[in-house]
Amino acid sequence: MKVALLTTVLEPGGAEGQILSLTKGLVGRGHEVHVAGLAGPGPLVEPLREAGATVDILGMARGRPSLQGLGALLGWLGEVRPQVLHTWLFHAGVAGRVAGCLRRAPPRVHSVQVAERGRRSQLLVDALGWPLVACYACASEAVSRWLGRWGVPSRRRVVIPNAVDLPAARGAPPDGGPGPPVVLCVARMVRQKGLDTLLRAVALLPRTRPVSLWLAGEGPERPGLERLARGLGLSRVEFLGWRADVPDLLGEADVLALPSRWEGLPVAVLEAMAAGVPVVATAVDGTAETVVHGETGLLVPPGDPVGLALALDRVLGDREAARRMGEAGRRRAGLHFRVDAMVEAYLGLYEGVLRTT
Repeated sequence: MKVALLTTVLEPGGAEGQILSLTKGLVGRGHEVHVAGLAGPGPLVEPLREAGATVDILGMARGRPSLQGLGALLGWLGEVRPQVLHTWLFHAGVAGRVAGCLRRAPPRVHSVQVAERGRRSQLLVDALGWPLVACYACASEAVSRWLGRWGVPSRRRVVIPNAVDLPAARGAPPDGGPGPPVVLCVARMVRQKGLDTLLRAVALLPRTRPVSLWLAGEGPERPGLERLARGLGLSRVEFLGWRADVPDLLGEADVLALPSRWEGLPVAVLEAMAAGVPVVATAVDGTAETVVHGETGLLVPPGDPVGLALALDRVLGDREAARRMGEAGRRRAGLHFRVDAMVEAYLGLYEGVLRTT
């Protein structure tokens, strides 16, 4: 099968990581994969090429569609002539639909990673454009229900959860060592991720529970978060920026915190579970489908620094319970969120839309 994967940018992120994993799986099964980014280039270009995909950058300004960019996309589709066009992220989804109609391209699959509660206009465009999409691949049941409320019929929706490779089991959890325990958060620094709530929660921890907070990620809210950390008097907060070594960071972490206001199905949580790290997160959307409260971690309401602080204190204060949560999370990741299962699900989806369109 010849598959074209179109995304907005080839930069680090949850969706882009799924594209890389899917590419490896498809190529490994003998399929031909072509990947294009509307804008770029980005750090994922070389890993995708190393995985066996052909990669093109179409030269469209990020978030600013243009006739020139549309022409490049039309030319790319005409050259590749894929059997299935699979789009990821909002701008690529819109551009792919327009170009697909003009080119009379093959069936279009669109992956929706997040129910964008902060960007309803984008979701409205997605929903109104459903007749131009053979099927929406939703990262979680919550995303699928959200699209359904906006009018996308169930026959055009399928849930394919995000997935991660299961690494070798890490040894014993960190033993505390000479320093305080580590709370790790891996997230883009945008309002959706609720990092302001996490900073306030850490400031509420008792003085008997000193922690180091590691924030791995970048985004437009970083300056404001740095000011908030200083204002709260937090001296053990490290803004790490974007990191390619998240597995190594997880190896040092005592708990992963993800205080999102809304989500799709967060890859950071899956990575923590696969690494055997307990999770404290908010009970929103796909996160609540992933973390089993009291078994693989703890869930708290979004925007609740007091509840988040209590949950962190509980996990950090009971090493044996934290170990059990980490082990349960690893088992759950291995059962329900494996990359090979995700790849097979997408192949089944492609074959299905080819049969019915």
